[in-house]
Formats: sequence, structure tokens, C-alpha cells
Amino acid sequence: MHYNHVHSDLTVACKKFHAVKIQRYVQLYQPPEMKTKLQELGMEVLDYDGCSQIWVKSWEDWIEFASSPEYAAALMPDADHFMDYKASGIKVMAGHDLICFGKAIPDCDARDGLLRE
Repeated sequence: MHYNHVHSDLTVACKKFHAVKIQRYVQLYQPPEMKTKLQELGMEVLDYDGCSQIWVKSWEDWIEFASSPEYAAALMPDADHFMDYKASGIKVMAGHDLICFGKAIPDCDARDGLLRE
């Protein structure tokens, strides 16, 4: 619960979060019962229970947010409450969404995927 309440509040409270106009911040959860269901289907599950998506308009916006002193001072120490990043590092992915099916989110620089008519 720390991750989805305290950490998300700290993230949104960062001045750079608003200065670079973060477009979207999403936390994805994988509760134990869902892990079990996936394993019962023979699927390999990730070692962690959650991850975040932060949408920005440009690479420079991400750099400005992630390299801010406030990010380092508030968010990284808080991560000690829910992750063991010092042992294995923080795993990240950078890229873009490809909406294959469904509507794009307004104002997030995306195009609709295939839609059922």
C-alpha cells in the first residue's frame, strides 16, 4: 500500500512533475492471486508486484524530471520501503505505446488503434 499511496503522492508532489507536464502516471499491480492464476496457466510471472508508467512528450522532459534534485531527494529514498533496488538496480524500459486496439487517451499524443464499429 505504501507504493500506491505514499510513493504516488510524493511523485505527483514533485515540482518537476508539473513543470515538464507529465502526461500520464500509471501504476500497474500484479496481486498474488493473479500471479497464481498466471502460473496455473503455465506462464512465467515477473519477480515484482508492480511497476509504473510515466508518459512524457519528449526524452528531454523525462531527463528533466528524473534528474531533478527533488526526484533524488524524495523518491529514491522512499523506494527503500517497497523495493530492493540497491541489490539489483532499478529495471526500466523506455519507448512508446502502440495502440493496436481501442481508443487513444485524449491529449496524450496517441492515435486510435483498431476499433469495433
